[in-house]
Amino acid sequence: MTHHVDVDQALATLDYREMVALSKMFERWALNEENITDERRTDLIKWSADYEALAAFAGSDWIATDPTEPPSLIVFMARRELASRS
Repeated sequence: MTHHVDVDQALATLDYREMVALSKMFERWALNEENITDERRTDLIKWSADYEALAAFAGSDWIATDPTEPPSLIVFMARRELASRS
């Protein structure tokens, strides 16, 4: 179902909004960063697609089933991305 993302871990630790935020962040990096290789750009697009697909699968009401404290790096990044849009 995904290229890079661990589905079980993502669904356990990320809310719907966080998955969408990560998808958009990775897409933005893939499209706008100038100093990355084509291979890295492709990886970022795959990450974006993975989180977009997981968010769609989980649905807009999805809440993480096992939020970790302190948050993992990916959860921290998602929350930081959401906060930057507020």
